Amino acid sequence: MERFTAVVFSLLMLVMSISVAINPVTEKVDNTILEDSVQQQNVILPLSQLNQPGHQEGSIFTNTTLSSGNGHTCAILDNGSVSCWGYNSDGQLGDGTTTDRHSPTQTLSLGTGRTAVAISSGGYHTCAILDDGTVSCWGNNGAGQLGDGTTTNRSTPAQTSSLGIGRTAVA
Repeated sequence: MERFTAVVFSLLMLVMSISVAINPVTEKVDNTILEDSVQQQNVILPLSQLNQPGHQEGSIFTNTTLSSGNGHTCAILDNGSVSCWGYNSDGQLGDGTTTDRHSPTQTLSLGTGRTAVAISSGGYHTCAILDDGTVSCWGNNGAGQLGDGTTTNRSTPAQTSSLGIGRTAVA
């Protein structure tokens, strides 16, 4: 009887393994994503709903974009301003200090009338593409990663040097 049970169990495991191998976890079908996971079975999501910035109307959350570096996080808020928090050894929060912040802190001016449309955090620096296509960066600049023509750390946003005549950054 034990041998019979072992054979049946082995066959059952084999069938289950084959069914898992045949059934892909994610499949693209006509510009939709078909998800199949333990919690969700066959949920079809239009591609237009994936990777969209913004917030749900009426939500208490108003962040449109988040980016995390090495121990710090920055968010573009719904008004285009930037708030950062976390580790701030090199000014990567952009608040004019090198003081660590445990809650969101407003980044100092991105420039008169300028707002951020995209943000990216490196290890100890942060850069934002602004609404006019220019780029501002702050934080560690030991290898010139802020693009301002120096290797001086910046604790406030500094505009990068020219991207080239007639060139702008796009988000």
